[in-house]
Amino acid sequence: MWITYHPFVMQIGNFDTGDKDMLLRIPTYYRAFQCLAGKCKNSCCVGWEIDIDEDTYDYYCQVPGQFGERLRSHMKAGKENSFRLHNRRCPFLNDANLCDICTELGEEALSEVCTEYPRFTMEYGETIEKCMSLSCEEVGRLIFETQGAIEYEEMRCEDTYLYEDEAKEDEEVRIHVLEETRKTLFSIIQTRTLSMEERMGVCLIFGERIQDLMNEEKYEEAEHIAKEYCIEDGIDEVRQILNHSEHALKLCEFRNQCFEELELLDHEWKDAFEEMKDVFSREHHSETEYRQWIRQFMNRDREREYEHLFSYFIFRYFMRAVYDYNLLNKVKFSIIAVLCIRDLDVIRSRKSGGRFGVEEQIDIARIFSKQVEHSEENVENLMEMLEFETEFKTRNLISSMFLS
Repeated sequence: MWITYHPFVMQIGNFDTGDKDMLLRIPTYYRAFQCLAGKCKNSCCVGWEIDIDEDTYDYYCQVPGQFGERLRSHMKAGKENSFRLHNRRCPFLNDANLCDICTELGEEALSEVCTEYPRFTMEYGETIEKCMSLSCEEVGRLIFETQGAIEYEEMRCEDTYLYEDEAKEDEEVRIHVLEETRKTLFSIIQTRTLSMEERMGVCLIFGERIQDLMNEEKYEEAEHIAKEYCIEDGIDEVRQILNHSEHALKLCEFRNQCFEELELLDHEWKDAFEEMKDVFSREHHSETEYRQWIRQFMNRDREREYEHLFSYFIFRYFMRAVYDYNLLNKVKFSIIAVLCIRDLDVIRSRKSGGRFGVEEQIDIARIFSKQVEHSEENVENLMEMLEFETEFKTRNLISSMFLS
């Protein structure tokens, strides 16, 4: 197994090339995306290292005339070819925030990273899944302004992808169990008669149960439970834990310590995170104050936005368990991402005197995504902490939420 990552495409598997009819799965908002171009307030051409794939690099080396010379003067060869930034901006981003390469040579001349962003792709078995990154403000708008449940479309397509050998039978079984498990997770996440904390807690209890069965290779039983799971099977236990949670602020501090250990990628994250870390500490505030702030902040719109966030992270990361067998970790990762964004939201809301709308939610999610999701090392480090730290055991993690 190998993993290749750049900020916008994730592929997992052992690949060879060949034509095969694949199943394509996308969220319904995927088709609605349109780049804002010069109207974007947070251009992906600012503050990012702009990678140049090999084919495009070779093409740029051949472009004639003055524009070809300009291209080459800004190109930097290395392990990953890229453009040298100027004042944190791509040198081809003009004063109107439009791309000179696109204007001069056409959209087809853009590097792969420029044409793909904010889309990313994951492939496993005979399935391709495409989604888009929350680091793009327009993606955030599509997600957070959706009123109903996030839904997903499936269709058949041809793609040049194939395993070196056909997928082994045990892998096909594992994929099937994981896909059924994820369907049930989506169903739990979208049960709006429960609070968001209750939904996250039930997902953890359910995920742990399936994980235990898969560890014992009881795939048939795991599939049966995934298909027939009743939310009531987990809700009583979850409510008991939530109602007796006494250390939410302590566990919030621990989450923050873990995020602090990640590689720093973005100055906006640094500013927002440092403020959150300072405010949400037992040195400055009590457990009661922390709970009160969360309760005051939460409302029906917030519940819907965190539902969509949770669905986004589950769709983006859960099926990695095809290869590392650790589905529970993906559920935990999705939950701590939502909790971290929620805490950042609360700080932003308090700072603005309670004014917090969808624009602020889009911005906080964008900042989080740029810091965490655009570094595979950061994602892997968080996953490792989730695996081994006592504070991230299922019931401790539920305790960190409490009922708002």
